[in-house]
Amino acid sequence: MKFQVDFYDAIAYGEISEDLARYKKEFDLAKIPPMQRRRLSSAAKCAFSLLSGFEMIDMPVIFSSYEGEINRCFELETALAKAEPVSPTSFSLSVHNAISSLLSIEAKNHNEILAISSFSPVEDALQAAFLRLNDGYEKVLILAYHESISQ
Repeated sequence: MKFQVDFYDAIAYGEISEDLARYKKEFDLAKIPPMQRRRLSSAAKCAFSLLSGFEMIDMPVIFSSYEGEINRCFELETALAKAEPVSPTSFSLSVHNAISSLLSIEAKNHNEILAISSFSPVEDALQAAFLRLNDGYEKVLILAYHESISQ
């Protein structure tokens, strides 16, 4: 497997190890409307921040995460267990491909999107990207993300 990485960036947030300290930065959500911004999970804010420098993304995108929006799912389950109402917006954002859909709309991307749930999110995303490159695409964007599971 041979490929070239043209661009790499990362954001670490919350409590992080010393090894990741160089990636600790604030989220850049200036381009996101406030109503949409307040609905985003930390993982989604991180994803939007990482792509804030792109005006438009015109390539296949692979989103990869082990947890996805699991914390939002836990919040919904807790509300249901307490017989509380469930927010339709929160429900619609609880699926694994919610972040990829929101980002694709924001970036005006009409290319293929793949959302992977995996124990090895980076490795599996690299493999999927390699397969897309072999299919003839010139570039593929990988966005691998992780958000700690709430207690």
